[in-house]
Amino acid sequence: MSITTNHYLVSCHVPTTAVTKSITNSTVPQSAIVTMPQPVIVPAPLAPTPSNTVVDFSPPSPTSHPPALPSHRMVTRSKTGSLKPKVYSVACQSPCTNLVCEPTNVKVALADPKWKQAMSKDDMGKKLKVELVFGATTYSVAFLLLLVWLFAAAYFYVNPLGSCEHQLRFWRDYSLISIKKGDFAIEEVLNEVIQEDTLKFQLRRFVRDEDLIQFENTGFSCLHSQISEVCVSERPLIIDNQTIYVPSSQLQLTKNVKLYGEVIAHHRVSPVQIVAGEQSANSSVPACHVTHEVPAVVFSGRGLAGNMYHEISEMIIPLFITTRHFRSQVKFVITDFNPKWVKKYSKVLESLSGYDVINPAENGTVHCFPGGVIGLKYYGMMALNSSDLPGGYSMADFRKFLRESYSLKYENVVQIKRERPVLLLISRKNSRVFLNELEMVALMEEIGFEVVVVRPSGMSNLAKFARVVNTCSVMVGAHGAGLTNEVFLPSGAVMVQVVLLGLEWVSTAYFGGPASDMGVQYLEYKIEPEESTLLKKFGRDHPIITDPNSIGAKGYYAFRIAYIDGQNVNVNLTRFREILVQAMELVDLDL
Repeated sequence: MSITTNHYLVSCHVPTTAVTKSITNSTVPQSAIVTMPQPVIVPAPLAPTPSNTVVDFSPPSPTSHPPALPSHRMVTRSKTGSLKPKVYSVACQSPCTNLVCEPTNVKVALADPKWKQAMSKDDMGKKLKVELVFGATTYSVAFLLLLVWLFAAAYFYVNPLGSCEHQLRFWRDYSLISIKKGDFAIEEVLNEVIQEDTLKFQLRRFVRDEDLIQFENTGFSCLHSQISEVCVSERPLIIDNQTIYVPSSQLQLTKNVKLYGEVIAHHRVSPVQIVAGEQSANSSVPACHVTHEVPAVVFSGRGLAGNMYHEISEMIIPLFITTRHFRSQVKFVITDFNPKWVKKYSKVLESLSGYDVINPAENGTVHCFPGGVIGLKYYGMMALNSSDLPGGYSMADFRKFLRESYSLKYENVVQIKRERPVLLLISRKNSRVFLNELEMVALMEEIGFEVVVVRPSGMSNLAKFARVVNTCSVMVGAHGAGLTNEVFLPSGAVMVQVVLLGLEWVSTAYFGGPASDMGVQYLEYKIEPEESTLLKKFGRDHPIITDPNSIGAKGYYAFRIAYIDGQNVNVNLTRFREILVQAMELVDLDL
């Protein structure tokens, strides 16, 4: 019987003499290696070959049974023939079932006793079985994916960065979550989840220890210190003028707080009442007129507003510390609303919040927020604490923020390219006045400075004046609020403070210490009694001249009347020259 086709057919008859050459460099005896039988290719009758052929279906030779596979683990697959070329694929499709072919999967291998024995006998066979199931590459990739999955699960469980909320915030802040355009529903849901978790994480950064435990249990906690009080709420806030309602089934609280850091100014600040508890139990809780999607920060706009030093030290710096980490996603609710203050510091407010400020007393409107902060974090005079919560900001961070807010050009004094360094003289008109100011200016110009004299009226536009200060290499002035503008000086600039009688400590504490934190070089010119108008007014033996501490013991107002409001100065130009020359040398070293 024969089968005719136009292709070559395969005969299953294998000659008994078909033995291939042994493998070179083999440690196995040649007699122990049996190669696979080779098929006999016979042309079909209709193939383009000279003669007709038929397929011989006679039984195969007894010697063509499957060869025994070496079982020793040191015998490689190349020696067993398992890495042979795939020339048997055609032969395996023939009706003959006794041919030995390399199995393509486990099912095929298990059907052959020899392959089944090889796969179960030692480690080499077990590895072969795995490779047959997966393939070497697939197995490696699957193993790596398993490791990655286990690491990710352990990472989020252990939570090394503090909370999963931090991860969500990180993903959102740095745009690591990408959503296909058009999937608005998915984006909306995801944003809600991220917003909720991000808010909780941002608020958790204010509290620690027992306050953190209370916050986790109730969603509300207040931080108390000697100089400030701040409350944080993950619960919704309902703000009705000077009353803030916090609906909660886990908290019952009613308290009054002054939303200003400096205690001596508390008499100027209106108290705010916080009422926390079951909303249903208090029928007086008003309905929301406006519902906001971002948290609120509530603080007073009065205090010692009007004095730049106190505005920066007790309002702007605390506002920066409290809200910078919200990344503008926060709204300011300002009690004791002060339009002049809001206008003066509009650049700062716009940088810290992407929204208009809110006057809670306006039109009787009730504002509702998902949570927020009541009060500002305050550390003291011109003080920041880089090791404390919520953001760990330093004075360098604050000055960088001011440069960004006011678009200041110079970060360091070496960037200022001028033929003569610019000296800014802060001129006063009511108290602590330089009586020989014109002579002082002439001396400064003689030494080599380009002098700019600024009076209080020239400082009214803070944004404009900040850019003027930022171009100066030296600033000179008597103790007073005008020296607060040192925050706008470039790093490496020099500030010279004229220290009047009785003001040694406050001069250093208010401006000398902070200057070094700002990277500004600080010099003092301490006047002699002969340079102060107090000597002529009270005489050399008066306690105001000889014992300022005794005057301070009588209280702040007695001290203020004597030394702050009642003193002017006539600078000794010979002594003052030495300080100006030193300032010029410091600037030259930087340049």
